[in-house]
Amino acid sequence: MLGKVVIADRSRTVRRMVEISLAKHPVELVFAEDGQAALDAVRQHKAVALIADAALPGVDGYEVTRQLKGDPNTRDAKVLLLVGRSGRFDSARGRQSGVDGHLTKPFLTQKLVEAVFTSLGQPVPDQGLFKSSMMNIPLARKPAEAAPTPPPAP
Repeated sequence: MLGKVVIADRSRTVRRMVEISLAKHPVELVFAEDGQAALDAVRQHKAVALIADAALPGVDGYEVTRQLKGDPNTRDAKVLLLVGRSGRFDSARGRQSGVDGHLTKPFLTQKLVEAVFTSLGQPVPDQGLFKSSMMNIPLARKPAEAAPTPPPAP
């Protein structure tokens, strides 16, 4: 077990996407809906990582990161911020607060897993895991072309 990872996003859909992405991996997930809950969860559960929306309600993701990195008890927790497609990652605030990485939503499952494992200094799981999970999804195929109809007899 790599440890506990806190997922903080106001969107239940995003939390569920992250949960599904990390379900086959050796982490225990804890969920939060806002910045203060994320801070409390990381501290209470001694989380090794936080995946948080940069625009969390209340205390935003950058401020959550700054507080975590400024606390000797939580400064080693890795922080990945999720940024909406319409928003932009503020690299200056990210550097100032100590963000370890970021992803733009929507994200690819593989990219999220890579970011989490890389930030934790762990080898990225075999890419075959992603391919095997796709094997059960039938691919759409073009319908067979109908044979041409012969012209009507005179």
